[in-house]
Amino acid sequence: MKNILAPLVFILGLLGSCSPKKDPVAPPPPKADPAAAYKHSENASKVSIDGWDGKIGEALIPETIAGMPVTSIGKSAFADHMNLTTVKIPSGVTSIGPAAFAGCMNLTSLTIENGVTSIGENAFAGCLNLASVTLPASVTSIGNGAFSGCSGLTTINLPEGLTSLGESSFANCISLTGIAIPAGVSAIPDKTFSGCTVLKDVTIANGPISIGENSFGGCTSLVEMTIPDSVTSIGKNGFADCTALTTIKLPGGLAALAERVLSGCTALTGAEIPKSVSSIGNGAFLGCSNLTAAAIPEGATSIGEEALADCVVLASVTIPRSVTSIGQRAFGGCWKLADLTIPDSITTIEPKTFQTCRALTTVAIPGSVTSIGAEAFDGCEGLTSVTIPNSVTTIADKAFWGCVNIATITVPNSATTLGENIFPPTTAVTRAP
Repeated sequence: MKNILAPLVFILGLLGSCSPKKDPVAPPPPKADPAAAYKHSENASKVSIDGWDGKIGEALIPETIAGMPVTSIGKSAFADHMNLTTVKIPSGVTSIGPAAFAGCMNLTSLTIENGVTSIGENAFAGCLNLASVTLPASVTSIGNGAFSGCSGLTTINLPEGLTSLGESSFANCISLTGIAIPAGVSAIPDKTFSGCTVLKDVTIANGPISIGENSFGGCTSLVEMTIPDSVTSIGKNGFADCTALTTIKLPGGLAALAERVLSGCTALTGAEIPKSVSSIGNGAFLGCSNLTAAAIPEGATSIGEEALADCVVLASVTIPRSVTSIGQRAFGGCWKLADLTIPDSITTIEPKTFQTCRALTTVAIPGSVTSIGAEAFDGCEGLTSVTIPNSVTTIADKAFWGCVNIATITVPNSATTLGENIFPPTTAVTRAP
């Protein structure tokens, strides 16, 4: 038996020695360092993200690099990366630098964790597909143009701790429908919401003291506006061309109505001018074609050029004795203006002041007036009676030209400087002492 088994064992041994050897198991490849995608700089054991390789569509910014905390995102760090769709900024980051994500047109998801305090100039400007942004409570400052041109942005919150808004910070966000401005913001600067054409719901807490130039200009869906009493100044063109605006409550402490502040508000039917207002600026209500009445407050001293011009349905206006100057064409083109008293505080009727006020039938020029400017009443077709006092020394060219229904008029001898074509050829003019 042993003789039989021995050869068999020998053969099996040979077969075993000829079987292929197994290769050793390869170790797993090293994990990619997520921080390797970011260019960075170090300062005082803190890291700033300065660039990105852009190989994938999401940037999940690391909390640390090389054991040091990431605390800021530098200028233009991610700017113009077209494939970037998702960004998450961790809580250790305190500042987002100028133009950090500007021009990232396909960015749709943005998460900013609580920790960021400042968002720099143009930080997200031109991120066309960014639809919704939630800012953390830690944010206190938003720089100039930070979200300007984000045409897909429909909603964004402004945290209660916010104290500073930059110029044009939301300009031309043409999908933004509403905004609430907290009390801590001291000023709404120039062009903040300019061109936000579907902005309809605006709430301003009592706190800001100024609204800058063109802040809400061209917000063509804004229907109603209440401005808190904390506001003492509104810049020129502040609400210009808000064509759907029907009512606005101006603050009780407003010092002046600035140039063209409500010009082109074609749906505006009325606006109570606060008693605190001392001047009505040039073109303040220019082209407010549905404004029916205006009461200039006692205490106001000036009405600027074209202040209420082309308010074509304005039927009455009250001008107090405190007003000492009325600018050129201040009421020009007010076709339905029929009720008007010029106070005896006025010394000069400027050129075109009441031009084409077609509904005026009578005008009593007060004894304080010494000069009637060129075309001052030109085109006042309904005017039948005018009294010119002895105080008048100058009547300029075409002052009453186009007043075709004035049959007779007496010009005092005190008027020694007379222009050409003062009255239409059908008017009989007499002189009297």
